[in-house]
Amino acid sequence: MLLGQVIDKLNERFSTNFTDADAVKFESLAADLSDDPALQEQAAANDLDHFQHAFDERFTEAVVEWMKDSEDLAVRLLDDPEFADIAKAALVRIVHRQAAERHATQATDS
Repeated sequence: MLLGQVIDKLNERFSTNFTDADAVKFESLAADLSDDPALQEQAAANDLDHFQHAFDERFTEAVVEWMKDSEDLAVRLLDDPEFADIAKAALVRIVHRQAAERHATQATDS
């Protein structure tokens, strides 16, 4: 199952409105879990059913770490003007390009 399908399934089952942006968060979480050496060993040594137990334990830990990392970044962006300025300088170019491209796509679709 692709991560986009996970988002679709969660939205359908729980009446949520997660988007492709949320799928990126799931991709990041999956990458963090896949990079875990202990999980790599478990995956190599076990079939999916036996791997599930190790995954379940590490999943909760990874979500807590991910939440803390996201909070740390948000706090730093809000509390450190110099840090925020550097981030904004990088993001403004990306957002400008992507927003203009999306606007052009929407205009041609209409």
